Amino acid sequence: MQMESGVEKITKEITNKAEEEAEQLVSEAKKRAENIKQNAREKASQKKQEIIEERREEIEQEKRSVMADAKLKSKRAKLDVKEELINEIIENVKTTISEYSDQEKLELLKNLIKESFIEINTDKLTINSNNQDKELIQENKQQIETEISEKLDKQVEIQIGETIETVGGVTAKPPEGSITIDNTIEERIRRKRGEIRQIINRVCF
Repeated sequence: MQMESGVEKITKEITNKAEEEAEQLVSEAKKRAENIKQNAREKASQKKQEIIEERREEIEQEKRSVMADAKLKSKRAKLDVKEELINEIIENVKTTISEYSDQEKLELLKNLIKESFIEINTDKLTINSNNQDKELIQENKQQIETEISEKLDKQVEIQIGETIETVGGVTAKPPEGSITIDNTIEERIRRKRGEIRQIINRVCF
């Protein structure tokens, strides 16, 4: 059996040591590479999650915005429908009154003139109306004065005033007064507009 020489022994030890160091370096390099990969995966996952969260918030905000816009449009649509119904009812009332017979118009005028006397609390009024109602009041002036006088338990006097643009009804004021009572059909309807809206809300909405 041949004995290793000193040079061979030293060479072998150096070679073994170099191999061990090389293996260690490779192992460390693999660990570093794995750590880098892991960190990259974690950062990518974190970034992905952040993007998802950001997008989720954007989507929720967009959803809220769309819902709010839809509610607003729905509310506006309902208001438009309500106004259309109110206007339609008002036009129907105006049409109906414009088609009254003379007797029906006379009864309406009596009531409106009587209310004017009560509101102003006077015994003499100048009455303004459209041409057709003006003629009707003139023709039945004495009858109107008599009936209102009886109902109010005091003598009243009507003076025929100006012609005004109206579907029907009257405006009234004392001959020397500054107060004017508007009892035209348009004004009466305007006063009732809120009540009409409430009825529509109750019945239709």
